[in-house]
Amino acid sequence: TAPDQHEAAQATLTFRTSLPEQYRLQEDFQIDLSTDTINQDLTQVVKEMLSEQGSLSEEEEKLLKTRRMQFMVNDVFLTATLQDLMEKVKITSESVVEVWYSFALEKPKPKVSIPQDEWVSTISTLSHGASARSYAVAFFNGDLKLFDGNKHEEKQVVKGLHQDRISDALYFKSDALNGSKLLLSCSQAPFPDMKLSLVTKHGLKVLQQTPQ
Repeated sequence: TAPDQHEAAQATLTFRTSLPEQYRLQEDFQIDLSTDTINQDLTQVVKEMLSEQGSLSEEEEKLLKTRRMQFMVNDVFLTATLQDLMEKVKITSESVVEVWYSFALEKPKPKVSIPQDEWVSTISTLSHGASARSYAVAFFNGDLKLFDGNKHEEKQVVKGLHQDRISDALYFKSDALNGSKLLLSCSQAPFPDMKLSLVTKHGLKVLQQTPQ
């Protein structure tokens, strides 16, 4: 048979991390790997070596098996092969390549889903104190809804607050008005205006309207 036309080079790697001590490989650990190596290969190497070190608790072992990892060389993430990354940061296989690793960020998981008939244009939480107990959701058709921050249920629906898309909103309490809740909202052309409204139990009372 014909000889292999492509034979990847080898590179000597050492690993560093800012993760807690139990997730750190020994500093003198080095390994020779093909420069065709990709993220999954490095992930397998690091996880196997951490398990062999025996520094992880049973719970940490379980966590390690489920977490994705990411790798950097000279502050540049590994997104293709090690060879591509080395060329990008101008490192040759003649020197030891210092690879930094960490846990990759997990995709956020939605806790609540509230289907809406209209496109949402902006959301504003009630700005007062450490936690927001309610929030305002504005829509492209000019409507606005107030939601309970704990149960995520509709508290009020305001139809046609603006004639067109509500481009921004600020929902806040005013200490100067004895803790009254106020909503500042604005819309875009062709009907641009800004409204300051008082939030009451029965709906919104527009206090001031300014055409823009």
